[in-house]
Amino acid sequence: ARLIPLDGRPHLPENLRSWNGDSRGHWEGDTLVIDTTNFSAKSDFMGAHENLRLTARISRADADTLTYEFTIADPTTWTAPWTAMIPMKLKHELIYEYACNE
Repeated sequence: ARLIPLDGRPHLPENLRSWNGDSRGHWEGDTLVIDTTNFSAKSDFMGAHENLRLTARISRADADTLTYEFTIADPTTWTAPWTAMIPMKLKHELIYEYACNE
């Protein structure tokens, strides 16, 4: 789970870094845009670390489908940013919370 401020506040200073980065969101029409920076040097996404920038765009394609599109950029890992898209279909099944319990 991530808390994503939508109130226009800036990203944390570059010296404050975390495993999952620092996310900020805003709306562009009906699309939620989430910009995540400030990943820790210990973070690892396909070889990208502290220079990773993730931009996600979430929108509704139709009544039963969310479109999750994300762009990954890290000039120290890839020669150019790359984008992928995952359609997320509505399921009429029970969803259980994931938690580690003894």
